[in-house]
Amino acid sequence: MRSIPLIGAAAALLVASMPALADRHREVLELGLRLGYSLPLGRVHGAETMTNGVTTATSPAESLSDAARSQIPIWADIGLRATPRLYVGGFFQYGIAFVPNNSTTGCRVGGVSCSGHDLMFGVDAHYHIMPGTTLDPWVGLGVGYESFGTSQSANGQSASGSFSGFQFVNVQAGGDCMLTPNLGVGPFVAFSLGEFTSASYDQGATSTSSSVEYTGLHEWLTIGVRGAYDIVF
Repeated sequence: MRSIPLIGAAAALLVASMPALADRHREVLELGLRLGYSLPLGRVHGAETMTNGVTTATSPAESLSDAARSQIPIWADIGLRATPRLYVGGFFQYGIAFVPNNSTTGCRVGGVSCSGHDLMFGVDAHYHIMPGTTLDPWVGLGVGYESFGTSQSANGQSASGSFSGFQFVNVQAGGDCMLTPNLGVGPFVAFSLGEFTSASYDQGATSTSSSVEYTGLHEWLTIGVRGAYDIVF
């Protein structure tokens, strides 16, 4: 007969623990916002060899740093924390690019105003190493699409050009310092590798687009601060 009270006590303990177990496995919508500083690496395109009749001319490869000295990315994240360790979601970045004054951009000519931007969007996943602790390190991996563009204006006239293509990989790492159970803020670093495969140019009523025949790989190295807020279902 002693087993009956023991069984009753075990059942009561199981029922009492069920809400805690349910909370532990509840899905979480995570919203993130990042601000950083990015340095360009690699090439916008490779060297091009053009033949016209019997003459051959070679256009040198264009470095990404010739088109942008750096950029300030504003990065938004949205996704699900299906488990405390695993986050899966999408990202969108708008980067304010700083265009150098050189022959590539044409911005060294007096009276010419230049600006640049870099758009990235895609999907990524983060793995949290120590969820539920004050400092939660994480690593991430993503893929996406990128469009980089510059604009020039002078004397009431304007022109713009852009390059776009796939971002093959975006490697990320960071750490969330939990200010509250739902809010974490901390540093992050990201390194992306991509290739521009199409180009477009607009000037007034004229608009042209083409594929990039001689492509080249380019990279962005980004460091910054990330904030993430969790909404529990």
